[in-house]
Amino acid sequence: MTVSQNGFKLIIPGNTNVPTMINAIIRATLQLRSESQNNLLTFRQVHIFHTEQSLQALMASTAAWQAALSLHEIPITSLIHHVTKLDDSNVDRFRDLVEQLRTIVNPLDNTHYYIDLTSGVASLKAILAVFAYVLDIKNIYTLEVQFSRDREESNRQKSLFYHQLEQEGVKLVYRQFPPIREFDEFGKLNYTEILRYRTIVSELSDELTMLLPTKFDLEHLRASLLSGINARLLGEHTGETSHYRQAVFASSAGVEEISNFILALLKNNALENQPLGTKLNEVKTLFTKNPKYFINESVLEHFTRLIAETRNEIVHPIPIKKKDKEMMAIQATLSSQLALTFLRFAIKAIASFLD
Repeated sequence: MTVSQNGFKLIIPGNTNVPTMINAIIRATLQLRSESQNNLLTFRQVHIFHTEQSLQALMASTAAWQAALSLHEIPITSLIHHVTKLDDSNVDRFRDLVEQLRTIVNPLDNTHYYIDLTSGVASLKAILAVFAYVLDIKNIYTLEVQFSRDREESNRQKSLFYHQLEQEGVKLVYRQFPPIREFDEFGKLNYTEILRYRTIVSELSDELTMLLPTKFDLEHLRASLLSGINARLLGEHTGETSHYRQAVFASSAGVEEISNFILALLKNNALENQPLGTKLNEVKTLFTKNPKYFINESVLEHFTRLIAETRNEIVHPIPIKKKDKEMMAIQATLSSQLALTFLRFAIKAIASFLD
């Protein structure tokens, strides 16, 4: 590593067993020094996420753990203490932790984060693991100590600091977690991003439902929009252009369904047997002739034309012109975003017209 010392921060959960907590700091520091080949390097900041009990335990035995840190030339001043209350609800505790974590992270800094999940209560470790995933933190470790099978001896060993465990020959293994960015495979296959878009589509559909008579069924609209997004993600994962084509088809079907709603509600004619381009032209004409219209006519002209042409280029390709995969991916992304934007536009327009 060529990053300066200012570029390293360590984050760990607190523990009522003080030696376990301090040993995690020591072993993480030794790992940092080994990776950087710099025996003087330490973390500029060591953020400890305590429960009230673990902070009390740490403050009750300062001399012993401070001596253990000093033995490895780890400055006590680098420790920064955060406290979360276990008696808070899970939601409140999570929000509080997120806010505290937000103060640690500066995306403009070239900081290397290390996270040690050796100690702490399960909820703290779970939140820090998610935090590591979001920030794509690769340096996630846990210290595994092979204590004696004899209970009394094991309890005694658990009160020892790192250098004492080494002196007694206790087996110490520091394991790095496998790359959790591998979970992105789930996201590409539809799990994380589809769940996020499902919420967006559901919220927008609920808004539209409030404006439409009960005879209008929005299930086909929801399915089309989500199918378009899912197909696009599958295309990104597999690289197959057929998924990108399906993404454009499905998103365009969603746009057509929205057009049907607008025309049926405001014109009493959904133009069922007409192509999408004709329906979009009718929507544009309908809106521009209404005194409550709120968007520049030229903007709507380009907007509806872009939707129609993106679909037509996929549905009616030029035989002599072969599309490359990258362009198909762009059109798939554009088509799904245009569909969601058109849905937002329809909600605004219908609400304005119905007053």
